[in-house]
Order: sequence, then structure tokens, then C-alpha cells
Amino acid sequence: MAVNIPSLDLFRCFAPLGKRCSASSAPSEALPVISPTVSRGRRSAGKCSCKLRSILKFDAPSRATFACSGEKFVDHIATSGNQQEVTSLIPQVQRREVLKFGVPSRTMVRCSGKKFADGIATSGNQQEVILEFQFLSLSSLVSFCRYGCSTAFMQVQEQDFTNTPVIPVYVMLPLGTINSECELVDPDSLVNQLKMLKSINVDGVMVDCWWGIVEARGPRQYNWGGYKKLFQIVRELKFKLQVVMSFHECGGNVGDDVHIPLPQWVLEIGGENPDIFFTDKEGRRNQECLSWGIDNERVLRDRTALEVYFEYMESFHAAFEEFFRDGVITEIEVGLGPCGELRYPSYPAKHGWKYPGIGEFQFYDKYLSKSLEDAAKERGGKFCGRKPEGTGSYNSRPNDTKFFCDGGEYNGSFGRFFLNWYSEILINHGDQVLAQANRAFAGIPTSAKVPGIHWWYNSRSHAAELTAGFYHQTGQNGYVPILLMLKKHKTALNFTCVELRTEDQCEEFPEALADPEQLVWEVLLRAWGVGIPVAAENALPCYGRQGFNKILQNARSYDAPNNEHLCAFTYLRLCPDLMEEHNLREFERFIKQMHEPCDDDIGIAGYTEIKALTIVQSSAVSLVYFIAQGYRLSDLTRNYLSGTIPPEWALTKLEYMSVTVNRLSGPLPEYLGNITTLVYMGLESNLFNGMVPAELGKLTNLENLILSANNLTGELPMELNNLKKLTELELQASGFEGPIPSSISVLKNLSELRISDLNGGASECPLLKDMLKMNKLYLTGNFLTGPIPDWIKNRDAK
Repeated sequence: MAVNIPSLDLFRCFAPLGKRCSASSAPSEALPVISPTVSRGRRSAGKCSCKLRSILKFDAPSRATFACSGEKFVDHIATSGNQQEVTSLIPQVQRREVLKFGVPSRTMVRCSGKKFADGIATSGNQQEVILEFQFLSLSSLVSFCRYGCSTAFMQVQEQDFTNTPVIPVYVMLPLGTINSECELVDPDSLVNQLKMLKSINVDGVMVDCWWGIVEARGPRQYNWGGYKKLFQIVRELKFKLQVVMSFHECGGNVGDDVHIPLPQWVLEIGGENPDIFFTDKEGRRNQECLSWGIDNERVLRDRTALEVYFEYMESFHAAFEEFFRDGVITEIEVGLGPCGELRYPSYPAKHGWKYPGIGEFQFYDKYLSKSLEDAAKERGGKFCGRKPEGTGSYNSRPNDTKFFCDGGEYNGSFGRFFLNWYSEILINHGDQVLAQANRAFAGIPTSAKVPGIHWWYNSRSHAAELTAGFYHQTGQNGYVPILLMLKKHKTALNFTCVELRTEDQCEEFPEALADPEQLVWEVLLRAWGVGIPVAAENALPCYGRQGFNKILQNARSYDAPNNEHLCAFTYLRLCPDLMEEHNLREFERFIKQMHEPCDDDIGIAGYTEIKALTIVQSSAVSLVYFIAQGYRLSDLTRNYLSGTIPPEWALTKLEYMSVTVNRLSGPLPEYLGNITTLVYMGLESNLFNGMVPAELGKLTNLENLILSANNLTGELPMELNNLKKLTELELQASGFEGPIPSSISVLKNLSELRISDLNGGASECPLLKDMLKMNKLYLTGNFLTGPIPDWIKNRDAK
């Protein structure tokens, strides 16, 4: 049902800037009043004299239109009627505004009509600009605060970066800066480009030191000539320098414009023994980097791969000691796999992979195959001789395969054994190589690059991450073991894809269930949580404000639990496109904001989107109060909400509540049990922790309860047995303790029960024979033992 609220004279002029509305001074209109307030840190002094009439209407659930029209829309608007104000309302943007909450509660930006100059009036319904509040510019706080029974204020508070730490910006040099003879290519042109970067206050540069160039002539024959000339130029221009120990091939991946193979003598060894390279199930060898199966095998002219890596890094340290001593080289990034990243080469373009294919496992060389067989023997031999089946091909989709599909073998006993082994090989490789790096570069900061594999992130299996070696186990994110390994070596994380927007990925490949924003934020939180520094870089070419704003959002965020921020950002990469006037100007603006964040520079511009709404317990009622006045639906799925669910929600009469796939955290609030009108409650895929409150047992009208994919602990409270109307219960991969209580059988209306990945020891299948309406039963990964119960056999027979 649509509700149209008549035009309200909300604003009158001539009030000094800087004041805020208060509950006591709010007007006593019978209908809700929304006052947009923009807090911008530094405010301009003075007064303005313009009138502004506003119309608030709700024309669909979770959709609101706030239209402003009047005689003028100028830089600063101040109003005083009934002590209501608008302070510093969007300086330097003179446009009619329409704030829309799309479905589901997601703002879309579209600009129509001409641009408006200073003082140009807009009126009626002409020349709308539907203006989206970008996360960076107008904060992650969009709260609907309720004062009294009929008045509400909408606050839009801009993120204030004043006095926040400087985040240094580095630029990656072109891949072909040093040629195959280890000579510096076109130094004059490079110097001119570097001077241009210096003029816009870039802090430093990053460069690959290619193993295939430096040690090309033969084992232990190192040629650092071109790099010495390059580093001298960098020092003369007073840049800082990050250096990558690149033990991988260059060429064949996104952005590669040159080909730099592994050293020729290594390729010759590979000709005789191709198992030194990663191998897929079809037997195709990948010469992008060495298989981790030879890390401790003496197959490289009587050296192990680890010894080769160490001696290379030791030689580099000795050759460039003065640059370390003078503080020119600030960090060493240690190459750990393809593209220098800690991952298996599971999605090689040279073998036909195309986005968003799931990729293939890479363990079929004889060394890793033997390691798998040894691991199976240690487990008692049950899985000896077995390898994953039904895994599809490089370009398969998860549900096209038997292994990765929902309920597939990835979550069976062999699947869990295999994926544990596969990910442990990856972590052990990183652990051993970083140990060698610490020997070679004692006391020098190191980092490791981990890719953001965001496609299929919202699928149950996370197939693309699994083939790359990142295993999401029960109650544990797949990146946590990697982060703990980095912490052990005091190594910083360098994470990719911080410029990508989920909306863009979903528009082009909606079937890929990609979510780069959620992935980035989850990894950043986990890394900060274990206490390691986090740097970042872009995954794809980035020249526009939209991408830079997304990086800024991730660099510093209100939602960081202890005001953490990136320690550095590296831009990929220096190229002619970046040097174009418009692109360079956008890059300069970005650097300025990374160095000296200034509210005046963070205006609303371009095509942006609300990406995060922070629910603030102390004041926010969110949309629920408006929904409660005639609507029974609150669907806030996939809106990057953080914080927790406000206590004011408990005062509503919601029937449907879904906050699935957000960033909500903390214990599940006990006051949710007060929303006794709820029929559906979906809390899946958040960061909730702790035990399920017994108060949820008061939701006696509940028919659907979804708690999957959180970090919950303990056993289910007995009070949930009061939910006699439940038809669907999902508790998958949330960290609960087993066994499954047989008392759950009192919920005789259940038609669908999904409980998976419980912690604890083995137990028998619960007695659920009285649940006669059950038609979907999913109990994967719960360490169930014994025979299949007769009640299941009998049900199947019927």
C-alpha cells in the first residue's frame, strides 16, 4: 500500500549554521518529518536565505522518495522554523535531490537532465537528479531516529578523515621496465614519468625483480645491473621503493603485456622432469611457477626450491645493502605463487579459463600426488588412491558439477579431508618461504600478496576459492589460517580487488554470485583482528573517481572496529593511460585524500551508491518505524549493514525480517524475542557470535528461522522447541556444538531441516521419526555414525 504524505513546510530561513535539531524542539506534526542533516567536519560560517519545501512519500515497501524543490538551491542552506536546520547541505552541488531507497533498500544513482549551476532554481517534477549518497562522501551512517511518536529525523553524516593517518601511495612500474638482458629500458622516458608522479606527491614505486631475468644465465649467476640503475634513479628522485621477489612467470594473465619466463636452466630441468610444475587432471603442465611439491626436493641442480629462493633473496640483499641502509627500500614483497600471489594456479588463461569459471585443482604432479597419498595413509588408509571426482572443468559453474554443487562431495568426508590437505599444502608453502625470507632480510619489513577471489563468493561451496586453496571450514573463514601464518612471520598482508564494486560485477555476470566488497571487508576485518598490517592494490585498471572512491572507502572506514586503516596502497600500474590529463588529475585527487583527507574535497560527484548503512544502537530505528506504520516487511538483504540490530526494532510488529548477507556482528540480541509477530527471520551470512539467546523461544508465530553462516557457538537452547509453527529451520556452518538434539522432533510442522558442520565428536542420527511433514532433510558434516535409522528407510519406502 502506498502512502502519500502532503507537502510540509519543513524549512524556513535565517538560522545560524552549526546547530542540530533536538527532540524537544521537533515539530509536533501528525505525520513523520525528515530533516536531512549533513555534518561535514569544517563548516562555513555565515547565513543563507533560501526557502525549501520538501515532500516525503513512501510509494512502495522499502522505497522512499525525498524530493526537494524551491526557488533556489545554493551552497549552504540554513533554516530555523521550529529549530530545524540543514547545515552545510551539499556544498558546491546545486541540484534538486531525490533520495530513493530501491529494492531491497539499495540506492541507485542516475542523473537525468542538465547540470545545474549556482543559484538555478528547480521546481515541480522537472529535471530530477536522483542523487546517490556515496559511502565515502556521506558516511556509512544513515539512521532513522525516532523522537516521540510521530517525528523522525534522517541524519546523513559525512565521513570525517581530519587528522587521520597518512596512507602512502605507491605506483607499480611497468612489467617491461627491465628487459631480458637485465637492462633498464628507455630511462629518459621513465624519468619524465616519475617526475610527473613526484609532482602529484606519489610516495614511492614498486618494481618486480624477476627471477627469470636475474638468474637467467645459470644457477647462482645473478645479474642485478639494470636494477641498480633503476634504484639509483628512484633514490635521486627521493621516492621510496617496494621490491617484489618475483619467482613466477610474467605473461598470459590480466594486464600482462610482456613475457618473462622462468630461468632457462629451470625450464630445461622441467623438460626432463615436467612434474616440477603444477599439473591439472588432464595432465597439462603450468610453467607459471614451480610446484610446491618440490619445496624440499633436491631437483634443481642439487638444490631444493626453498634453497633456490633463499639464495636469490640473500644475493639481492647483499647487492642492494646501501638502499636498505639509506631507507630507500621500505619493504620486500615475497612472491609465493602465480602472479606473486599465495594461491594455486587454478585459473590460468593459457589453459582456456575465462571469468567466472570455477577453475581446476592443481595437484596432479607426482610430488603433490604422493603427498596426498601419504596424508591418506596417515588417516588410516580410508582415502588411499582417491582423488576428487566430478569437479568439472576450468569454466564450469558450481552447480554443474557433482563436487561443488549444493550438498556436493566438497562437504562430504572425503571432500573435507582433501580440501584440508590441499589448503595445508598452500599454508605450509607460504610458511616455509617466508621463513627463508626472514633469514635473508632480517629486520626488514616483508609482505605477501593474497588475491581477492570474489566470484562464486556467495555460493555455498565457494568453488573458485576452493580450487585456489582457500578452504572455508565450519566456524572458520578460509583466510584466517593464512593470516595467522603471516602473523607468525610478522608479514603484512597485501590484498587485491579493493577497487571493485559488487554492483558492477553483478550487472555483467549476475550468475557468478560475486561479492568483492563483502570479501574485501571480511578479509580486512579478519586481518586487523589477528593484528597484522594490511596493504592493498587494485586488481584491474582503475582511472575513474568511482574506483578511487571505493579504494578510499576500504582504506579508512567508520566500520573498522578500532579505527584501523590500510598501511599502504599500491596502484597498478604506471602506463600511458594514467598519464592522460584527466586520469592524472583524478589520481592526484585520490592521492591528496589518502595523504591529507579534507572534507572539502570529498564532494558528491559522479555515479555513486550507498554501500553501507551503519545501524547505531543508541539512536537508530532504521526503516522499521516507517515500515511498521502500515507495512509488515523489512528486507535489508545485501546492504553492507554493520553494527548490530537496534533495540528499537523490538517495538515493531514486523512479520518478515531478513538481514541476510550483511556485516552485522556481536551476540544475537535477546530483544529479538520481543518481536512476537515475526513469521520469518533470516540472519544468514553475517558475523554474529556467541550463543543463541533463549528469548528466541518466545517467537511462537515463527515459521522460518535461518541462522546459517555465522560464528555462533554452544548448543541450541531448549526454548526453541516452543516454536511449534516452524516449517523451516536452517543452521548450516554456524559453529554450533553437536550432537543434534532429538528433542527437536517436537517441531512436528517442520518440512525442511538443514543442520550441517556441527562441532564436537561423533554421534548417532537423531530420532526424528515423528516429524511426518518433513520432506527435506540435510545433515551433512555432523560426524554422524552408525547405520541409517529405520525411520528414514521406512519413510523412503513410503
